[in-house]
Amino acid sequence: PTPLVEGAMVVLDPRSGAVKAMVGGYDFNRSQFNRVIHAKRQPGSAFKPFVYAAALDRHFTPASVIVDEPVFYSDNGKVWSPQNFEKRNFGPTVLRDALAFSRNVVTVKLADAMGVKYLVRYLDHFGLPGPFAPNLSIAVGSAPRHDPLGRGAPGQGIHPCLGGGRDGPARIGRACPGSSRPLAPPPPARRA
Repeated sequence: PTPLVEGAMVVLDPRSGAVKAMVGGYDFNRSQFNRVIHAKRQPGSAFKPFVYAAALDRHFTPASVIVDEPVFYSDNGKVWSPQNFEKRNFGPTVLRDALAFSRNVVTVKLADAMGVKYLVRYLDHFGLPGPFAPNLSIAVGSAPRHDPLGRGAPGQGIHPCLGGGRDGPARIGRACPGSSRPLAPPPPARRA
């Protein structure tokens, strides 16, 4: 049976950053589109930890409270109102819970309280590629699109297990389509 949806998966070695496995779709004969290499998506809620990191440096604390209630913003003559996934609001919310439960409304109100210009400048600390549009929607992940391999993607570019280095995934040593037989021999190792 053919699946109704396609997906992608990348498995990295947390110590070296080496690509251990990569699957770009269900069946290459049915679709040659490799979702790991070619698919682009916005980071969505994976971006929220960067917003909260910026807030901590702006004198907010995990115990700071923001009221999760309907809010409306004007943008280029249109009205935007962020919504939580649950389609409801949760009242007074400490930031640690807002991040843990991925509350969109609190995150947007937090970005508004900090200032979007500050948030955009703060993102440079992480070496994230931009440009970031200076609007509140970046707080909920409307940042530039990236591929699932993590090249430059928020949350993917910093490897805490590698001492916080910003190197991307290591080169792919060999490709084995559904078996242990490589498509081609591995490329020679680089010497410094």
